[in-house]
Amino acid sequence: MSHWYETDFATLNLDCDAFYASVEELDRPELKNLPMGVGTGVLTTSNYVARKYGVRSAMPSYIAKKLCPQLILLPLNFPKYIDKGTAFSSLADVAREIRAVIAKYDPSYMAASLDEAYLNLTTYIHEHKLAPETAVTQLRAEIFEKTGITTSAGVAANTLLAKLGSNKNKPNNQFILPNDRQTIMKFMRDLPCRKINGVGKVMERVLSDALGITTVYQIFEKRHILYKLVSEKMFDFLISVYLGIGASSVRPAEDYERKSVGTERTFRDEGDPNKLREILRGLADELEGDLERAQTAVCRL
Repeated sequence: MSHWYETDFATLNLDCDAFYASVEELDRPELKNLPMGVGTGVLTTSNYVARKYGVRSAMPSYIAKKLCPQLILLPLNFPKYIDKGTAFSSLADVAREIRAVIAKYDPSYMAASLDEAYLNLTTYIHEHKLAPETAVTQLRAEIFEKTGITTSAGVAANTLLAKLGSNKNKPNNQFILPNDRQTIMKFMRDLPCRKINGVGKVMERVLSDALGITTVYQIFEKRHILYKLVSEKMFDFLISVYLGIGASSVRPAEDYERKSVGTERTFRDEGDPNKLREILRGLADELEGDLERAQTAVCRL
């Protein structure tokens, strides 16, 4: 009987759970069991206690407060997040520790963001004769031991499926999708379109309101109509999603040419100029932090 490590390609998506909130909780452990969000105008993230009330990232704080009146809001503190501090008092410190662990499993990993990475686990599991489940459990345990941060993971044949897998059992868990066509198609069949990276809120509304498409399988069912309503590029992307096709190679982020750096938030029902300025300031501060991490010159007006 053959084992996965003897035959298959294994791509891992590793995602830290509520990273900004988790780092705040390292400094203030008493917040772990209380609903808490990071961001005052618009939330950058929230911990999982707050998410039980429906509080989500990119949500205006006044809506979050309506959903959860006892919500504790912490302001974004980019000097803390970016600058090296004592112990694990900054995101950058924690991210460095996490990436040092990741590099032992795949030196050529691709950092998707400060709190997320893609790895090619194939060589590691071949050399150590480990099942992917064992290797990923070991990796996640090592990260938690060194940093106190929990992670969620997905292992599959390509980056698309691995990302979907890491989202499936959040938080602090993992999902393994075997490299088998029938299993992959079954996994994709009933998946909501909104779970797919690349299908934003506008495209989700187009699919659901205009065509009644809410699941990945319905993309295939109504492909003859869909082809006439979306661009050829989007159509090809949606069909590849239905088929479970994604990138099977993982390359370091520096191998890609970065063409833009941006940040965004979705909000509504806000007409107070002071609130809007607060939101704009938060976006500008967040963008500045992203630019500095990307080693891009920042022009301050």
